[in-house]
Amino acid sequence: VTFYERHYKRDKDGKLHISPSQALETWHTAEDPAPVIAGLRVVLAGLLALPESLTTSEQRERWKRVLGEVKEIPIAEQSGKRWVKPAHTFSDKKNSEHPEMYAIFPYRIYGVGKPDLEIGLETFARRENKRTGGWQQDAIQAALLGLTDQAKGYLLENVTTENLMGSAIEKAKRPDSRFPAFWGPNFDWIPDQCNGSVILATLQSMLIQTDGRKIHLLPAWPRHWNANFKLHAPYNTTVEGRVVNGALVDLKVTPESRAKDVVKGNSIN
Repeated sequence: VTFYERHYKRDKDGKLHISPSQALETWHTAEDPAPVIAGLRVVLAGLLALPESLTTSEQRERWKRVLGEVKEIPIAEQSGKRWVKPAHTFSDKKNSEHPEMYAIFPYRIYGVGKPDLEIGLETFARRENKRTGGWQQDAIQAALLGLTDQAKGYLLENVTTENLMGSAIEKAKRPDSRFPAFWGPNFDWIPDQCNGSVILATLQSMLIQTDGRKIHLLPAWPRHWNANFKLHAPYNTTVEGRVVNGALVDLKVTPESRAKDVVKGNSIN
């Protein structure tokens, strides 16, 4: 926060003008890139949500001021549909990441139970490179948007099938690695642990998502997949249960007072 506050100037409206900059490794010339704006908005809101006992009044006043100086998420609109752009202005494309998707993950502005879910869904649908493997985050973002079938498909692909890099096809697991959770080569050579990180993050996001005190349980879980789970949530909470033939059974929330915050997924009885 201090870096962006001090490094960049304000425009005529008093807003931070984040330029020169770039949008990830994809758009090498960008002004006010979506990942930075989304990140600042989420981080500053999180700081302001901390208990006042952990902060000073001077910190809170500064965070509130800086948040007021951050521009809105860059949005495109056409024929009644809206989606996130990589930046307010962007050019000089060099790579294949999706800066616009950072407003879904890791900075969770759009997703299950959040406002303007349709913007997140439209942004996801319009991404140019629709694939998984290695560090690619499509699987996590699909789960966070409640897109069960797509999250499931990408998860299975990361676990069981071959990954494509350019014109070369490599096995998902590296056969000559000492450890079975070393994949690659994908994008950043070997050992690739990103593939496994995406598997874990996707699986957990299919099982549980939290938003403030809300616990969204099984928001993107395939109806025909059975499961036994014990998951941790904020506020020293654990959630245990089973999914059997599309039914959620033996649900136990600790402490019991948090049970009122559980929201069950639409695909679960």
